[in-house]
Amino acid sequence: MVQRLSIRQFQDRDAPAAANLFFEAVQTGAKAVYTQEQRNAWAPAIPDVAKWRDRMAAQYSVMAY
Repeated sequence: MVQRLSIRQFQDRDAPAAANLFFEAVQTGAKAVYTQEQRNAWAPAIPDVAKWRDRMAAQYSVMAY
């Protein structure tokens, strides 16, 4: 079975999922290479959604699904 990947420009509605993905990538995905202290310094909590939306919108950001 072939699965296709779609890529599109970031939209405001993507902010909650993108903020959560960032947090999980740091806290879970980077667990093998960074200490808890380092991960907490990098991403101590899920980013504020409004601030994350503004951050992503201020640059060229894409979403893959």
